[in-house]
Amino acid sequence: MPVIDSIVAQALRLDMALHEANARMEARTDDQGLHDLRVKARRLKSLLRPIRKLDDVKSLDQAASKFLKLTSPLRDLEVLANELARKGATKQARSRQAAVGSAYAEIVQSPELEQLFAELDDFPSNLRAADRNGELRRLKKRISRKLKKQLRRLQAALDAPDHDRHKLRILIKRLRYAHRAYPQLLPISKKTATALMHAQAELGDWHDQHLWSQNSSQETDLQPLQADWLTAAAAALEEAETTIAELRTRLRRDSE
Repeated sequence: MPVIDSIVAQALRLDMALHEANARMEARTDDQGLHDLRVKARRLKSLLRPIRKLDDVKSLDQAASKFLKLTSPLRDLEVLANELARKGATKQARSRQAAVGSAYAEIVQSPELEQLFAELDDFPSNLRAADRNGELRRLKKRISRKLKKQLRRLQAALDAPDHDRHKLRILIKRLRYAHRAYPQLLPISKKTATALMHAQAELGDWHDQHLWSQNSSQETDLQPLQADWLTAAAAALEEAETTIAELRTRLRRDSE
């Protein structure tokens, strides 16, 4: 399939998935609506990243960024509320669950989400028009070059033992989504793709535990849980470091 057709097809599927997740969030059918909205928005940004400087792409990329920025604090609060409920901290969980629930309606009706859907509606025709106007010449090569640069950036971070693990988590996440968007242009082995997935999950677990332990210094009702979170964060990071080492080796083998 020509690369422009693949981009349009993926954008259309993500548009449908975003609307479906939004409907679930609005109807409160489950507690994964916001999470799925954010995952699809991140996948959209990964699809657009290699071409985001194009005029017909820039506005959609910016709309996705604004939506993710808007919803990031709420998602953090939602994850914390779920963690508190899991730990049996009922009182702490309920107060945060109430705050999350009241914020759902604001997200569903937000201008940021409305703008994201509007830009997505226009994107396929805008991209086709750019193609007809000759703005997408050598598109495949341009995307491939961007993806290889992204891969090299991650490899350099993996080779630097003191590289910030929060930033490394983001680089890993971006490459994983990039591979999902452009598997033919970013050829990595299945084992490497699996290592990316595991590294993202384990660093994500560490990030959450680390964030909660920090929050507990400012939020007095969380302080009884601080020690548990500090211990869990240390264990999660130790596990992640093993997977990071494996990922480093896998990527080296893929590039040989």
